[in-house]
Amino acid sequence: MKKIFLIVLVSLTAGCTQMYFDRAEPVQPNTANSQSEWHSNMVFALVEVSAPVDLNQKCQSSEWESVKTETSFANALVGVIPYMSWIWSPKTVTVECQGLPAEK
Repeated sequence: MKKIFLIVLVSLTAGCTQMYFDRAEPVQPNTANSQSEWHSNMVFALVEVSAPVDLNQKCQSSEWESVKTETSFANALVGVIPYMSWIWSPKTVTVECQGLPAEK
C-alpha cells in the first residue's frame, strides 16, 4: 500500500509546469531583482481569486524583464491532499525587474 501511495504521489507531483512572459528586448537573467509569490485559483483553476500581479508595483520605477508562472513541487503537493486540487490550485509567480533591487 505504501508503494502505491508513493507512486501516486510522485506521478501527481511530476507534472510541474512553467510559463514565461518576456519583454521584446533581449532578456538577461536578473535573479537579484526577482520576487516570487503564490497566486491562487479555484474550481479546477478556472476562477482566479488572487489579485492580478501589478508589475508597476513589483518593479516600482524600473521596467520588468520577465514573468514566470509555474506549478512548483510545493504547489503540486496541495493536489495530493484529497479533494484539494479542484478547490484550490496555487501557482508561483516570479517577476524579474531591471536595475533596482527587489523590494523585500
